[in-house]
Amino acid sequence: MRLRGCRQDEYMLTVQAAERKEYWQNVKAQMQSVDDLTPRQLEILTLIGQGLSTAEIASRLHRTTKTIESHRLTLGKKLGARNRVELALIAINAGLVDRRPGDAEPASDSAQSLRAGLTENGEAERALRAIDAATATTTGRAFFSALASQLAIVFDARCAYISRLDESGILRSIAAWSPQGPIPEIAYRFAGSPCEGVERAEVRRYTSGIRQMFPDLEFLAEYDADGMLITPLYDSHGVRLGTIAVVHNGELDDRLHPRTLLRIFAGRAASELERLQREAALQESEERYRLLAEHSSDLVTRCTRAAEFSYVSPSCRELLGYGSDDMVGRSIYSFAPAEDQPKIREAHRSILYECERATVVHRFQRYDGTLRWFETNLRANRNDTSGEVEWISGASRDITKRIAAEERCRRGDRLLSEAERIANLGSWQWDLQTRQAYWSDETFRIFGLRPQSFEPSFECSFKQIHPEDRERVEAAMDRTLKTGERYDVRLRIVRPDGEIREVHEQAVATRDDDGNVTSLTGTIHDLTESTRTEKALRDSEAMLRRAQAVAGIGSWHLDIRRDELTWSDETYHLFGIPVGTPLTYEQFLSRVHPEDRTIVNDAWKAALRGEPYNIEHRILVLGEVKWVRELAELEFSRDGEPVSAIGTVQDITERKASDERLRRKKTMLTQAERIAGIGSWELDIASGLVHASDQLCRMLGAAPNLFPCPFDALIDRTVHEEDQASLRQSIRRCMESGGRFEMHARTVRPDGEVRTIQCVGEAIYDASEQKWRILGINRDITDHGADESP
Repeated sequence: MRLRGCRQDEYMLTVQAAERKEYWQNVKAQMQSVDDLTPRQLEILTLIGQGLSTAEIASRLHRTTKTIESHRLTLGKKLGARNRVELALIAINAGLVDRRPGDAEPASDSAQSLRAGLTENGEAERALRAIDAATATTTGRAFFSALASQLAIVFDARCAYISRLDESGILRSIAAWSPQGPIPEIAYRFAGSPCEGVERAEVRRYTSGIRQMFPDLEFLAEYDADGMLITPLYDSHGVRLGTIAVVHNGELDDRLHPRTLLRIFAGRAASELERLQREAALQESEERYRLLAEHSSDLVTRCTRAAEFSYVSPSCRELLGYGSDDMVGRSIYSFAPAEDQPKIREAHRSILYECERATVVHRFQRYDGTLRWFETNLRANRNDTSGEVEWISGASRDITKRIAAEERCRRGDRLLSEAERIANLGSWQWDLQTRQAYWSDETFRIFGLRPQSFEPSFECSFKQIHPEDRERVEAAMDRTLKTGERYDVRLRIVRPDGEIREVHEQAVATRDDDGNVTSLTGTIHDLTESTRTEKALRDSEAMLRRAQAVAGIGSWHLDIRRDELTWSDETYHLFGIPVGTPLTYEQFLSRVHPEDRTIVNDAWKAALRGEPYNIEHRILVLGEVKWVRELAELEFSRDGEPVSAIGTVQDITERKASDERLRRKKTMLTQAERIAGIGSWELDIASGLVHASDQLCRMLGAAPNLFPCPFDALIDRTVHEEDQASLRQSIRRCMESGGRFEMHARTVRPDGEVRTIQCVGEAIYDASEQKWRILGINRDITDHGADESP
């Protein structure tokens, strides 16, 4: 009796603490807020008051557990309740436990009796408030300890315990109390225990004989217990978590409505146990996450909803040059270049509001200022209750080398495509097993088709082969497919617009282990333009050879670095050497006339220094002496070294002979004029210029550089002023009417001496009978008398 009195005293003290004035003020405010609830919220609050768990309410109302949990959170905010126990108490105080919502089952008898009991003496209400007051501000193991101790005290039981069902099927107490205090762990196998037959949302009550029913439960004898009140605990997904039980010896006080009280707090205990398990799983996951992150070569991060790093793996030091502490608390955008921030921001926004995962390729700026490419995979981590994103995990892999390789590949593709376009060379592949074909863009263009405009095939290319070439091409292809030998054929194709093109196709075969041809890889080269160019070049070369032969001009090229001399056919002919004979500069020099070799070699050395190479010299051809003229242009490297030379050689033997004959004639004419005392002149009618022989210059006392001289200026300078008019008149008459003129006139030499000359001239006509010059001679007759005729 002493012990029982002690327990009653503790119970009364707890009840008194719960009946504070502030408590009743809060209850009054909560009751007023109940009137503002929607029908659905009233329905859910009623079911909470009846002790149903979240999963049970979701099943009853045909809703998801997340929806019910969202309603529960909203109810807590509206009513100022911190947990489902306070919500149950509000439902009881508001008289909702008797309600029968449209789609809810009738309230249980225990709930009705509890309400009746509350009306009669308030024992159950005081018990509920006492337990609530002890557990309202606690969580975790402290909550379970407070709940177990209060249940043991309220029901004056031998003990009360909350147990968890582990993976091996053992129920182990996480809190066990007697009215005297905590007791050691209670553990027993679930199978065959009083808990095994208890269904969900059921409270099983054994009033006596429990030790005989379950002799293996040693703790029942230890605590001299013969009765048990027990209910299972389930998580929000309907998975059994454990048990909450009150062990007693004798009848429980029904005024306390033990079934309803136990169901009410079973829901809270199940929620707390599920939360602890989630936290444990989260902690284990966190530990695994950190273990992987700490040893990962990738950059593993966590970001807040505001895109600030809350965790950065140690690999950041190697990847970015920053320490983890340098990055935590800073925005992800502070490490990305401005041009990459919009796509990172878009990926972050989509994670928050649209999808669970996102991938973004971007750059991070290292500590040293350099940029590195990363591929970041983002994943949303949501709150199990609200569904909102709490944080975002990320894994960033350095793909700088991959990006560079892809860029090299793209650049290679562009270069290959451009090279194919320039060379008019397309590539193709034909898989014989799948009958699929691949054409490069240039292959489409060669066939006169828009690149990648359709799925190509061997058949479509065969249709464009010129009808006259099909049989030959088909035979070559069959031979390749049977033997695997190289496919090499020139053919014509007909484009859709009717244009005929000449192409060259080549291909190599790929074989399987049995030697069968499985695919062909080849090229198609458009030869149309090159064939035309080659023909034009051949025609041009032929014309050049003919022109060089006609003009007696040859060409040559000298590779100075290699000392390789190349001659055209006409150059070989000029030097009397068989066409195609290998030559060097020294061999060329050996063909130069011995007396001219030094001159030629000096001129060539000067050309190597950048001076013009323009020289005439003699060569020996089969013992005969020929004259040639050589012109050359040299190419120099950037450092001024001569690289090559290209030039011409012209046979000027006839010209040299003609020049010699002309020189001799001129010499003879000059001598004849001197002996005869005459000088010759020519008046170009078109230009009005007078040309004179050297003898005429001496006759007039004029310097040779006076000529050519304008006609009027010559008259003014050399003819006596009294004879100028008549001489002009005679010459103009000859210019106008043609024929011949003759007259005497006086000339005045520069020293003032006056001489009399006989001037004779004759008009010369061209083929169209147009006068174009007057030829004449002057004879000094000063010493012969004025009447002497020529």
